[in-house]
Amino acid sequence: RLPATGVVLNLAGESVAAGRLGGRHFARVLSSRVDATRALVQAQRACADPPTVFLSASATGYYGDTGEADVTEDAPSAEDFPLAEVCRAWEAAAQTLNQPERRARVVLLRLGVVFARDAPAWTKLMGPVRMGVGGALGSGQQWWSWIHVDDLVAAILHLAADERAAGAFNLTSPHPVRQADLVSQAALLCGRPSFFPAPAFVLRLALGKVADALLLGSCRALPTRLQALGFTWRYGRIEEALVELIPASESA
Repeated sequence: RLPATGVVLNLAGESVAAGRLGGRHFARVLSSRVDATRALVQAQRACADPPTVFLSASATGYYGDTGEADVTEDAPSAEDFPLAEVCRAWEAAAQTLNQPERRARVVLLRLGVVFARDAPAWTKLMGPVRMGVGGALGSGQQWWSWIHVDDLVAAILHLAADERAAGAFNLTSPHPVRQADLVSQAALLCGRPSFFPAPAFVLRLALGKVADALLLGSCRALPTRLQALGFTWRYGRIEEALVELIPASESA
């Protein structure tokens, strides 16, 4: 049973980076998200005084590899991309709560890569950089849609409070960054070189489908709907975020 509350936030799901996105790992990634979401929907339906807002995570993986295109919330989901399949099922499970008699706002949070000092994505990215062996992953020209954790929290609170918010929102910075530019700027702040590329075929051999899903795919997801609600970013550009993410003790 859910305690009395006005807002439910669903971030449940097994880590995509914990395997190769094949076979059993893909099944766990999918079921952990869909099953948890369905359980939360059922729990809300059982409440005598149900929550009025349900914020449920998804990801920009919904769009797949979109190359150089600007991607807004109206863009279609990719057909042949493992994370897109996961996101469609995840969002569909959340939207089953969206029934007129319940009058609940369902907000789908399409998360970009979340950067925080202790976040797995950030620590894995910075490991090679701190050792002086960072560089481009594949071509390095792929766009990464990212968001600083402080802005992520602020955006979630904003969407929970704003009664106009419903449906899908890209939770990303307004300024995506190319992967190679991100690494070179981080390395420069740390006083390290960044001339050690990792070829795409090596990453695919080592990581399986996760390589394309998380590292090599390009997506310029723009937070169009969040901007329309008047949200402002504390760390809108990667340069601003890096100053906070890299401690002064590590800066050159």
